Amino acid sequence: MRAKRQAAGFVGPEIGGKAEAEPEPLTLEKLFDIYGEEVTPTKVERVRHRDRIATRMFLDFLCDILGSLPATL
Repeated sequence: MRAKRQAAGFVGPEIGGKAEAEPEPLTLEKLFDIYGEEVTPTKVERVRHRDRIATRMFLDFLCDILGSLPATL
């Protein structure tokens, strides 16, 4: 689970012995991207569609409240 390793700040050997590069700053948008890549595909099509819509709505909502772009969250 890449998101958990990045959130914890872990940088170490990957399965297979390869070392990971220093992770880029973790943003809320990046966490949603990782969720969309790793978790959403395991769901049925209807729920995948809802996940994509809910993610976009949530990020748009936060941007309106915080007055920032998703890349800065």
